[in-house]
Amino acid sequence: ALRTYGDQRFELITVASCVQEWLKKDFSRESTLVLNGVDETWFSFSADRKQRSLRSLKKPFRILIEGNPQSPWKNIAEALEIVRGLSGVEVFMVSNGERTEKPHGVNRFFHQVTFSEMQGLYRRCDLLLKTSKLESFYLPPLEMMSCGGLCVVADIPGGRDYLRDEENVLLYRLGDILHARDQIKRLMHDEELRERLRQGGLRTAAQFSWDESLKKFSQLVR
Repeated sequence: ALRTYGDQRFELITVASCVQEWLKKDFSRESTLVLNGVDETWFSFSADRKQRSLRSLKKPFRILIEGNPQSPWKNIAEALEIVRGLSGVEVFMVSNGERTEKPHGVNRFFHQVTFSEMQGLYRRCDLLLKTSKLESFYLPPLEMMSCGGLCVVADIPGGRDYLRDEENVLLYRLGDILHARDQIKRLMHDEELRERLRQGGLRTAAQFSWDESLKKFSQLVR
């Protein structure tokens, strides 16, 4: 794969600006950017999400951790450490990796779910916690935003095409457990902040259409 990146016979298309910058820096290659999008067929806002947000102060604040525990890049150990220090929360976790035992501190564990089931998980949870060390384009936070949910996300280059701290998401410094916990606590206790980020997330998701991304990509490969 690395050899093809430098091969001038190939034209390069990428879904993230951080990858575009990497190709330019390491391979002196220009590339075309077609940002990823969210498929509203599967991930969309609904009335039950609004009802969940209204009940969130009376019920345990439900946090979703998404990622393969076997992948060091997904940094799931950090996510589990973050939620262990929180009270009044319920933790859901979903993985597309090999089947494993439910991690300690997780209330419900889901394995290799369908798109429809994934949308259901987004809607049932108040917040998505993403702790990846490396991503090209963070897609789960965008899907969660499209479903009307909240996100606390590690600040890495893979999110900078659409994640805006304090506007549609709360970012935390990768590796800073206390900072991540504080960001979650802010959302648990500040209704105005929750609603501001929810509306910001819905506006952001509406700007990243899967159909538009597909149309741009199709025009390039004709």
